[in-house]
Amino acid sequence: MSTGSSKGRLGDILVEQDVIKPDDLEKALKESKRTAALIGDVLVMRKYCTRDQIVKALSVQFDIPVYNPAEDRFDSGLIGKIDSNKVNENQIFPLYINNGKLVVAIVDPTNIQAEENVHHSFNLDLDRRIIHPDEFQKLIRDHLGLSMQVRSLIERISKEEETSDIGVDLGPRLERLTKEKLPELPPTAQLEFSIVAEAIRRGASDIHFRPMGPGIVILYRIDGWLENVLVIQDPAIARRILARIKVSAGCESHEWRKKQEGRINYDIDGIDVYVRVAIHPIVAKEGSNTQLIVMRLLRQGNIAVNFGDLGLSPVNETLLNELIERPSGIVQIVGPTGSGKSTTLASILTRLNTGDRNIITIEDPVEYHIENVNQVEVNTNPHVDIRFENVIMSFLRSDPDIIMIGETRNRETAQAAADAANTGHLVFTTLHANNAAGVPARLNELGVERYLINNTTSGVIAQRLLPILCPKCRISLEPGSPDFHSQIEIMNGAYDPSDDKYRDGIMIFENAPSGCPYCNYKGFKGRTGTFEIMVITNKMRKLIEETLSIHRIKALAYEEGTRSMWQDSVEKVLAGITTLNAVLKTVERDEVIPA
Repeated sequence: MSTGSSKGRLGDILVEQDVIKPDDLEKALKESKRTAALIGDVLVMRKYCTRDQIVKALSVQFDIPVYNPAEDRFDSGLIGKIDSNKVNENQIFPLYINNGKLVVAIVDPTNIQAEENVHHSFNLDLDRRIIHPDEFQKLIRDHLGLSMQVRSLIERISKEEETSDIGVDLGPRLERLTKEKLPELPPTAQLEFSIVAEAIRRGASDIHFRPMGPGIVILYRIDGWLENVLVIQDPAIARRILARIKVSAGCESHEWRKKQEGRINYDIDGIDVYVRVAIHPIVAKEGSNTQLIVMRLLRQGNIAVNFGDLGLSPVNETLLNELIERPSGIVQIVGPTGSGKSTTLASILTRLNTGDRNIITIEDPVEYHIENVNQVEVNTNPHVDIRFENVIMSFLRSDPDIIMIGETRNRETAQAAADAANTGHLVFTTLHANNAAGVPARLNELGVERYLINNTTSGVIAQRLLPILCPKCRISLEPGSPDFHSQIEIMNGAYDPSDDKYRDGIMIFENAPSGCPYCNYKGFKGRTGTFEIMVITNKMRKLIEETLSIHRIKALAYEEGTRSMWQDSVEKVLAGITTLNAVLKTVERDEVIPA
């Protein structure tokens, strides 16, 4: 069994190699001691050296060869003995057995306990290779990205005899695909189910089947990030998988030239999963036609979403409570796809669901089942005319108090929502707009008259989602460092430094470059909302009568107390919830000129 004994300190080796300066090492050591972060992570984050240089120095320090993908090839015969969760936890990847020893790729050679765990699992001594964290994650994606069942199914499909008709072994379309029905279905249908099931278990919101060369790459979107989980290079297998998804979605499996949309229902581990499928024709580099398929995963079930889980600041929670307690009017929730609008709506309805009000929702599809709320799904049958506007007008005769409309997509739906608000109902709906101030102009574009916008809109909630820093491995910037001053300069004006919460000083955190086991080595874990809530006051109504200028509406809203999304996001940076870099990638900086 190898040990973690070393030849000198990592920092000293980097200085000897002329990679870093002694002064830089001294600064990094102080920060490492202050924050309890690994010295290597601090050096990389301060940009004193690269992660590759750290790996090479660790190789010298512990006398361990650097992992070489050309020589250290993975033995697929080990797959049945590998627990992918343990690989991530230990940060050790078993590669192959050589001369009675298990050759492993290891990220942290100081983690003796992890080595002991692998040693006992295989009952073999270890022959270590030091590996870059990015290469380690690639090993996981390439060899353990999906369950063993998925890989077994791909092998079965590859062994099937090719036929002239790709639809022969695709299997039938089912109203609901369940695990119990799988034995009756061909491998392609089983593979489809397994890919979706794996995505649900990992908490993915979307699955992408993206063309790559002659084959496809499958990616999961988890916590807002796309992760490569499997590459299928065989074009025949790739086409079968895509064709099977089209069959399940009720689309034309042989059609590769036009855009298609469909829906699939699954039962996965007792969870009802509704999937929206979007199919787009893509011209490949070689000039051949292929397709991009994106599956949007919606978990359907009873849920109680608390305001405290949304990420609302005390100011925004007060504003939101004021809006939702009004007897009538429309509250618009705006943001791009995947910004958490449906979760906010579910949270609001859960808060209002006190049993003494008749609440009706009209959705496409129903995403969250809420007890004691009447929920209707539109467009479930293309032969039945169940559109948003028709259901709204019908339900106005059913004595509702509160109506939730899943999305305002067109003039008819916007008009019906306005009619509902005008007749004394409280209406909640979502709209695709970039910001709160842009909602009046967006509604006007849909054909809603300006006077109707003024009479019915009571407020707007604009939102985005930000990644949450891992609380176990985040790293604080050293006050006074260039990075610290640079970030303070960028955030200047978005917060009040004299606020009591900053009296003990300001702290800014960054994500650890290599993460930790708790966050699956990403540096972030989960997401939170960032908001901008605009209440439509009488003064605002007068301004909207004059103009739909986003600039002037925004300026007046800020003057009247609306906290901009930029300000809300900066407060989350200063609270150690997220990073400024994440905010800058998601939220627009505001420069307000008074109205």
